[in-house]
Amino acid sequence: MLSTFNRSRAVLLALAILPASWIATACADTLLPVARVKIDQATLVKVPTNVHTLVVGNPSIADVTLLKKLNTLVVTGKSYGETNVIALDDQGNQVATTEIQVSEALHNKLLLQNGMDRMTFYCNPRCQPTVTIGDQPTFNTNLDTQITQHNNDSLQSGTGSASGSVQQSSH
Repeated sequence: MLSTFNRSRAVLLALAILPASWIATACADTLLPVARVKIDQATLVKVPTNVHTLVVGNPSIADVTLLKKLNTLVVTGKSYGETNVIALDDQGNQVATTEIQVSEALHNKLLLQNGMDRMTFYCNPRCQPTVTIGDQPTFNTNLDTQITQHNNDSLQSGTGSASGSVQQSSH
């Protein structure tokens, strides 16, 4: 059995034998701080200047965009959970890695539980229904339909076409 002193000497000897390029590559990987973000919100993470490609462990949890000129990642929470991002240089070498933790934003939210069915409302100051992962499917489907109709109406009115009829009073 090796003593602590002998183990340290063995590690140093192994490092002395390794090619310098291996050591440089192993040391070049930067561990970035954990990116903590709320669902449906974004945060920024600085990255090394030589980042060329990003690999996202689970893109259904977070969307990650590289702003190359700013050496910055935009991390947007899409679903609850944890994933990671690996940053590669133009040669495919790993230059940085970070963990991403996505949690629920509960600020100003009211959760209404009726048996197994849950509905979420955003209150500021009046409570309005909001689409939230984990809510009753029919509740979210109805909201999605209303949101889609509202967005379509907004797009149509933005192009100059009428989205509804205009009534004039004879008074």
